[in-house]
Amino acid sequence: MGVLEGQTAFITGASRGIGRAIALAFAREGAAIAAAARSLDLLEELCRQITSTGGKAIPVQMDLCSEESIKQAVAKARSELGRIDILVNNAGVLKLHRITDTSAEVWDEIMTVNVRGVFLTCREV
Repeated sequence: MGVLEGQTAFITGASRGIGRAIALAFAREGAAIAAAARSLDLLEELCRQITSTGGKAIPVQMDLCSEESIKQAVAKARSELGRIDILVNNAGVLKLHRITDTSAEVWDEIMTVNVRGVFLTCREV
């Protein structure tokens, strides 16, 4: 029995990189996983990998730029997995430009995903 047995984790940015690694590690420790990101095909692949080894995972397509998308994603996770015990706000945007070369649109996208999206996801969970 893993240390996360009986708990559910909602993980943003779970389709690749650190988010994917966290989802796999939490699943190995017994957590049910709500894997959230924009890339549904990558989420489905991750969830197949988790369920093929006896774990429980669902893909949850979500856009952190959309409050409605976040609400729907959290509602889907609760509907299919029950309460959410753990939130990992892993998703983020990083666009490396000198400040003098950064447009207001790029700045707005960074703030929307990295600040507003985190706030909205915390609030919904």
